[in-house]
Amino acid sequence: GTLILNTVYSGTEAAIEDGANINTPGDRGEVVSVEAQSDTNIITVGGNAGGAGAASVGGTADINIIKKQTMASIGKNAKVYASEDVRVKADSLERSAAAIFAGRGAGAAAVNGLANIHVVDNRTSAFIDENALVDSHGNVLVAAEDDTQVKAIQAMGAGAGAAAVGGGIDVTTITNQTRAYI
Repeated sequence: GTLILNTVYSGTEAAIEDGANINTPGDRGEVVSVEAQSDTNIITVGGNAGGAGAASVGGTADINIIKKQTMASIGKNAKVYASEDVRVKADSLERSAAAIFAGRGAGAAAVNGLANIHVVDNRTSAFIDENALVDSHGNVLVAAEDDTQVKAIQAMGAGAGAAAVGGGIDVTTITNQTRAYI
C-alpha cells in the first residue's frame, strides 16, 4: 500500500502595531499599505500495483491538511496619515490536487482500496482596530479574500479468477472564515 501525507500549518501577518504613528498630519506619506499574502500549493501523485498467484491486497491513501491564518491590520490607537490611499489587505490562496491509483491481480482474489482526504481550515482577516485614526486624502481600503480549490482523481483496477473487490472514498472538508472590518 501507499500513504501520502502533507500537512501545512502557517501564519502570515502584516501589521501596524497598537499605538504606532505612521507619518504626521504635516508630513503625510503618499500611500500606506499593510498587506499579508499567503499562497499554498500541494500537488500529489501516488499509487501502487501488485499481483499474486492466490491473493493480492493493497490500497493508496492521500491525505492533505492545510491550516492557515493570514491577517493584515492597523492596531488599536494607531495613527496613520496618508496623502493618497491607505490599504489594509489580506489574501490567502490554497490549492490541493491529488491523483491516486491502485491495481491488483491474482489467481483467486484481489482487493483494492483508495482514499483521498483533504482538510482546509483558514482564517483570513483584514481590519482597522478600535480607536485607530486613519486620515487619508485618497481612498481607504480594507479587504480580505480567500480562494480555495481542491481537486481529487482516483483510478482503480482489480482482476482475479474467483473474486475482485475495490472501493474508493473522497472526503473534502473546508472550514474557512474570511473577514474585513473596521
